[in-house]
Amino acid sequence: NEFLNPVFHENGIQICIKQSHRKGVQDAFHFDNRMRAVRALLQTMANERHALDVFPGEGFSSQALLHGSPKSVLAIETRKDKREQFARVDKLKSSSQLDFPEVETLSGYISQLDTEGFQLVHVGIPENLDEVARSENISVEKLMADLLYHGMRCCSINGYLIVSGSCFMTTPTKIGPIVCESLRKASVELRRSVQKIRVVQPGPDIQANSSSSVYTKGSDESHPYVGIAFKV
Repeated sequence: NEFLNPVFHENGIQICIKQSHRKGVQDAFHFDNRMRAVRALLQTMANERHALDVFPGEGFSSQALLHGSPKSVLAIETRKDKREQFARVDKLKSSSQLDFPEVETLSGYISQLDTEGFQLVHVGIPENLDEVARSENISVEKLMADLLYHGMRCCSINGYLIVSGSCFMTTPTKIGPIVCESLRKASVELRRSVQKIRVVQPGPDIQANSSSSVYTKGSDESHPYVGIAFKV
């Protein structure tokens, strides 16, 4: 896998990641590369804007320590046993910068971080999304809806919500419509319109009312979808 620097556009933000494949089977989105991409994106914006990174699911929360900024990191772990496990880690135990709130308490926690909202919010969808949902006794749709709702809620005016994860590559026709439907519901509940949707590497800008069409076509081996960005 080859990591490329983030590219900024006046009408959207794009994370460029080149994905390799073997024997016609799509590799999972390499975790280290995604961490490097997100970290570089946050560092690039650190001087002028606030950015928030949301890590749900196993493996993501522990890696949030790489950022080290209380203004830019929110680690979410939905499973109680995992929260207890992370609490026993020395670095997390002695750190006042990170917390692992449940999804239900996410809104209040975010409001304490930045009352004016974040210019950029990144929500990483874990590969084991089904397992995380089952452990919480909720559906995948409900878990995705909660994450996107809270992600959009903490976006500032004209901010960007980026959703990424290996799930977009492995099951694009399944996850894509869920994301777009959850986004639509969140925009109605929060009374916030979606101004622009950008498919993140590759893909052109598309209109908000035709978002699901991108996913119904699926993705081939040379052009997988690795994420999408919403301007809200």
